[in-house]
Amino acid sequence: MKCSFPNRGLGLRERLYRRLQRTPLYGFFLPQNAPKNFRILPKTTLPRIPDLKTANSILSGQLSIAGATAPIDDKIWLTHGPGKNWVIAAHSFDWLGDLCAFDDLKSREKALLLVDQWIDRHSNYSETVWRSDITGRRIINWLCWAHLLFDYSGPSFNDRFCRSVARQCAHLNRVSTFDRDGAGRITALAGQAFGEIVLNGEISNRLSLSLSEELSRQVLADGGHASRCPETHLRVLSDIILMRNAFANSNTGIPEYLNNAIDRMCPIVRFFRHSDGCFGQFNGGGESNATLIEHILDLAASNGKAPTSIPHSRFERFVAGSMTILLDTGKPAPAAIEPFGYAGTLGFEACSGEDRLIVNCGSRANMAADWLWASRTTAAHSTLTIENTNSCILHKTGGAESEKLQIECDRGEIDGDCWLSASHTGYLQKFGLTHRRRFFVDASGLDFRGEDTLIGNDEYQFVLRFHLHPDIAASLLQNNRTALLRTKSGSAWYFRVSGGALSVTDSVYLGNEAMAKRSKQLVIKGSTNLSSTTVKWALQSH
Repeated sequence: MKCSFPNRGLGLRERLYRRLQRTPLYGFFLPQNAPKNFRILPKTTLPRIPDLKTANSILSGQLSIAGATAPIDDKIWLTHGPGKNWVIAAHSFDWLGDLCAFDDLKSREKALLLVDQWIDRHSNYSETVWRSDITGRRIINWLCWAHLLFDYSGPSFNDRFCRSVARQCAHLNRVSTFDRDGAGRITALAGQAFGEIVLNGEISNRLSLSLSEELSRQVLADGGHASRCPETHLRVLSDIILMRNAFANSNTGIPEYLNNAIDRMCPIVRFFRHSDGCFGQFNGGGESNATLIEHILDLAASNGKAPTSIPHSRFERFVAGSMTILLDTGKPAPAAIEPFGYAGTLGFEACSGEDRLIVNCGSRANMAADWLWASRTTAAHSTLTIENTNSCILHKTGGAESEKLQIECDRGEIDGDCWLSASHTGYLQKFGLTHRRRFFVDASGLDFRGEDTLIGNDEYQFVLRFHLHPDIAASLLQNNRTALLRTKSGSAWYFRVSGGALSVTDSVYLGNEAMAKRSKQLVIKGSTNLSSTTVKWALQSH
């Protein structure tokens, strides 16, 4: 990754804003009066699939989001709620689209009431609720559905709604470039852009420059987002598409940097999709939803094909027959962009048709702290660990140290057969060992072979893990060198090993947003010796 993302300290102006925000005076620096009407009210399609279950829970008096539930009563807009993730989701108003998807009077009146109650309680700044990324998302959701709210509202609500939007946009104008980083900063800037277009018919030169610079900073040369997380990449692309749609209704037209970003990012979305249409699970992301991914690609209207390699994002992709293989050949993302680093270097996933075979454990947005920590470790990825140690230094509070981690990768293709050789030095300093991984997959996709080698002459224990999707049934055969894998679709695969002891043990799958699922993993244990130790394995169709 050639871009650097330093943790820059706040300047004098930013520090003054931070201090001012915590005082009652800050409200006087926000607009006291707002325009009676918006210049433009864009009617744009949100890049998401309505969740009717969430809408039904709201209509029944419960706000069930982010893995928690709270009653909809006079305390609904207090800032603590049933948990941090619930508070963020509630005040972001993503659920507003779920409710408005019901085209009836009851749903619209409920939506209007909840927005009105929020304005009553949060007309002035509060630290969590007015956090820049939450505010940006809230403005986007409000303005995307405002035309429906206004159909059922009166002059009093309209005036207060316009004033609230103006005050929140003025706040973003002050803090959007420093309050958050990574994808959250782009969300804040997107909300600010939406607000300025609605209020003024166009955005300021200052905001346009900030957007252009931030997209140039976060979208790498190959089109991947700097977080190296497929789901985060998709969220950023969604925000850019929303901005493009809003600009299409503005007085200035669509900036070229938005079109360029969309055209560069869409092939990477396709790159990360397995043959089942969902994402591979890397660097904090889960599998997402195939329908949602397709919906966003349709809205993007950009037809670039998936590359086989993305050298700046540091991933490799193989497609052979119905087999798709994704391999992570990079370091954890910079802490400035992704607050939680993941030690998944040389972790891979393999999918055949609709059957996910070998996976990483994945991650979800609303996990408890202990699950989040577990998902970040090398052991949660389909790769090799030495002495139960991560391939880079992870910090419990977030972030990773990988400055000394060196990675090399080479690949080729002959007559449709693909090969790859990659290595990393994550274990070199502590154990004197380099991990080299080689892949070969034939043109049919029915014969996938691998070789994991530890180069060095010290004796240590290693574990090689191949996490299996929950839909895979695994059984160890009598020779203890072969496992039989049966898929939900009815196909069968043999996993064969030489150079280590094979076992089938319990694992967990975190890639589905609904819940953690029990699963199995293939485990190969052994010890290093002499100058190098090699384990050979093969995944072959029965």
